[in-house]
Amino acid sequence: MMREPFDYTLWQRKLWNNKSVSEISEMAMKNRQNKIANKNMHMDSKKLG
Repeated sequence: MMREPFDYTLWQRKLWNNKSVSEISEMAMKNRQNKIANKNMHMDSKKLG
């Protein structure tokens, strides 16, 4: 399979172009909290099962 070269640095620069650093930080913290909560729910369901 042939693929065109993809420049991830350009993609990342445009990813959250309209967001401030604090907005990106807040999104990252919420994402981390959600991942932890989902992991804990998964662990709890295993204990019940």
